[in-house]
Amino acid sequence: MRRIEDYRRPTWPDSEVPLDLAVTDLDAIEQVALGAGRYPAKIRSWRVLIDPARHPSCLTTLIPE
Repeated sequence: MRRIEDYRRPTWPDSEVPLDLAVTDLDAIEQVALGAGRYPAKIRSWRVLIDPARHPSCLTTLIPE
């Protein structure tokens, strides 16, 4: 783990400061989070895809009204 110099606490439910975490081992950290009382979302409606130039894009079934 490393400290982020300009860290700002996440805000929720607005997304001014998202609650996203970058980890090196998703499986291991997921197990830590589950052990700490978190649980998987019942709706997994996002998919992140990377194009050949390494640009991410997200697909979701959550369509705004």
